[in-house]
Amino acid sequence: MSKKIKLSLILEKEEEIHIKNDNQEEKKHEQTNINEGEKSIKMVKEQVTSFVVKYSLPNQRCLAFSIDGKLMACDSSGKHVYIRDTVTGKNISMLEGCIGQGRGGAFSTDNKLFAVGCWNYSVRLWNTANGKHLFSFTGHDETISNVLFMSDNRLIVSGSFDKSVRIWDIITNKCVAILTDHTDVINCITSSPNDKLLVTSSYDSSIRIYDIMTKKCVEILTGHTKGVIQVAVSLDSKLIASCGWDKENKTGFQIWNIATGECICTLTGCGHAYRMVFTNDSKSIIGCCSTGRDEIHNVKIWDIATGTHLSTLPDCDKCVNTLQLTSDGNIMIGLGSLIDTEYKFVVYNLIDNKN
Repeated sequence: MSKKIKLSLILEKEEEIHIKNDNQEEKKHEQTNINEGEKSIKMVKEQVTSFVVKYSLPNQRCLAFSIDGKLMACDSSGKHVYIRDTVTGKNISMLEGCIGQGRGGAFSTDNKLFAVGCWNYSVRLWNTANGKHLFSFTGHDETISNVLFMSDNRLIVSGSFDKSVRIWDIITNKCVAILTDHTDVINCITSSPNDKLLVTSSYDSSIRIYDIMTKKCVEILTGHTKGVIQVAVSLDSKLIASCGWDKENKTGFQIWNIATGECICTLTGCGHAYRMVFTNDSKSIIGCCSTGRDEIHNVKIWDIATGTHLSTLPDCDKCVNTLQLTSDGNIMIGLGSLIDTEYKFVVYNLIDNKN
């Protein structure tokens, strides 16, 4: 049985997305969609001209946001990790014992647990309420690049510079699977919202899709010519977005149909693309890009169907190290690179993208 057939058994039958521009009537319809999209985003900007939340984080780099957007984890110069309330900015707890600056942190879906990759190649797990260290998962041979909680909060997935992806069971405290299909550093790991698929990207220029139940690779997405930096899965579990180092990282964001494994469009006009999320309706992409390393950074919004740039968020002048869209339409952004000492946290409300 081919990998494409296996993948079709995992996914529910869905209509394939088509981007057509065959005649004048369709062009007219497309322009109408563009105008409506621009009008919608303009309305958002007019209604929410001020930030919901905005404050500085002296010497604290944002590692991760909780799914509901109520909590964030901040790394303090590689010594401690603080769990903070995103509305008040106040510390809730301090997680001791992080070895070096944390990488790839993740909250459990109920906000009770936080996991992060440490510089001693371990994944450490804490209780967010009291800061108690619960367990350290060891087995990786090099730096951990990414950590992910599956929605059942029982499994943690970690990717590493050692080219492997490991799946850990937090009940038994054991590694239940090691995925070694990639041939270079693992850059990003994510899962589909329906929890059926695990998606990974690597410097080997490929994106791999795994059946989370069997732990087997069921599809390989190829098209990038260099390392794939980031991947994201749409809320309806039908699309994947990716960005990479292709052509000096100036090819923008690529959108893939999961069912067919085909790249259906590329969103351009963004310079160096390096981070993105889908909006809650799965129709748009919020993407981070820059004119070059340590140069001008910005966050833009694109319509996927037309490939049109709709809006640019103001005041995102630093490297975006954390980006998330909550279920109520808040865009959570942590600003500042590893070399910065002054970090910022901002929240925008994207009214028209609520479920």
